[in-house]
Amino acid sequence: MPRSLPPQSDPAAAADLETERLSAGRHHALQSLRSFWRRPENRVAAGIFALGLIMVAIPVAWLPHDPTKIDMINRLKPPSWSLDPRSFPLGTDVLGRDIFSRIVYGARWTFLICLSAASISTVVGTLAGLAAGYYGATVDAIISRLMDMQLAFPVILLALSVLAVAGPSLINLILVLGLVDWARYARVVRAATLSQRQHDYVEAARALGANPARIALAHILPNILSSVVVMTTFSTALLLLTESALSFLGLGVAPPAVTWGSMIGSGRDYIYQAWWIATMPGIVITLMVLAINFLGDGLRDAFDPRER
Repeated sequence: MPRSLPPQSDPAAAADLETERLSAGRHHALQSLRSFWRRPENRVAAGIFALGLIMVAIPVAWLPHDPTKIDMINRLKPPSWSLDPRSFPLGTDVLGRDIFSRIVYGARWTFLICLSAASISTVVGTLAGLAAGYYGATVDAIISRLMDMQLAFPVILLALSVLAVAGPSLINLILVLGLVDWARYARVVRAATLSQRQHDYVEAARALGANPARIALAHILPNILSSVVVMTTFSTALLLLTESALSFLGLGVAPPAVTWGSMIGSGRDYIYQAWWIATMPGIVITLMVLAINFLGDGLRDAFDPRER
């Protein structure tokens, strides 16, 4: 015998409720973005992050020097603030390569690794958290135990262990960084899903005949997307530091590819006689991590319902 719909689950009323919910969601999103952009620290952080993306897009041919060309005549030159475009504004390394050109060139590899790994963590963690929170019971128990196992190991230690066995390479580095960070997403998404699945719009979607996967992806996910975005910003900053640490230890990408972390690693033996080799990329990493963290704080405050 088919189950009768509760009075509040009339299909027409459910459709109107869903339309109103989507309209309110768009309004709150625009309001939150305006609130985010009003704060000067958020604008500065967004500008620094945009500058990093611009470095990624700059062709190698536009750089003042070839970032991979060895020039022993100009090795270990200190920073020179000359107006000559062929000068070395941030100095050169032990092989005579321009530090400024290498920082710009290294941005594409650093961002490629960090953003790719963050995307993997976001997708895997969000899907796992939605499944655990919506289905509950056995699915929740299995995913929760996997999360506990994952979170029991420090990220850097687990990444070191896997890369030591699999070997350092670009693909291995992205996969390791992406798969060691999914549990934090899953925990946050699971908690948000448990809260959202009790709301009226979920009951309305069930009454309209939507299957569980559609309810989770098309109805619950948009309502918790702000939490996922905030998590992604903080995770990107953490992955940037983790990638830099791994590259510093020699477990990053292989030359001639270069990342900011590998630049610090190559300059550690010359810190007293050529401090700029490790200091300049270190400053760039610090500024980028701070900018991403400020973006995360700003997005969290802007999308926090208690601030509306």
